[in-house]
Amino acid sequence: PYSAWTASGPVIVLPRSLGTRSARSRLAFRHEAEHHRAGDPLFAWLESGIFCTFFWHPAARWFERRILELQEFACDEAVAG
Repeated sequence: PYSAWTASGPVIVLPRSLGTRSARSRLAFRHEAEHHRAGDPLFAWLESGIFCTFFWHPAARWFERRILELQEFACDEAVAG
């Protein structure tokens, strides 16, 4: 599952393997919706611009991985709480 922000608005994509009414699909949907509430997909556009601008800088890749990791932990905490 993933969430993204497109020109037409927010998008949440869930694979068919999760099923439509299972507890796993509801949890995955809530997790991805929390990313939208936190503004993570919009921040990903900014982060991509920074990474493209400073592609050769060694801290750019570290910054990208660290931010993604922190976003996932914050999202998991909000959904679990």
